[in-house]
Amino acid sequence: MILSDWFLGFFKIPDNGPWNYNFMGVRHTASMKYDMKLGMLREYYHQDHCPIHFLEFCNMEEGATVEGGRDDHFDLWKFLALVWT
Repeated sequence: MILSDWFLGFFKIPDNGPWNYNFMGVRHTASMKYDMKLGMLREYYHQDHCPIHFLEFCNMEEGATVEGGRDDHFDLWKFLALVWT
């Protein structure tokens, strides 16, 4: 067996979009129709495979967070103040 990062051959990928539906929720069904073409695979974590994650990251960078502020539950001083009061 030869272990290498070079692959000889080709990949059959979907003609109209991403091949990885792991991060897209229920957009994939077992009976969906698709066409195949020869091409190169995109990376597993490419932004086309998980567009919602990348939109959330962009919103976080702009300062618009969905969740708002969070309490720091591991803050030692808050914990000690609760215990000693």
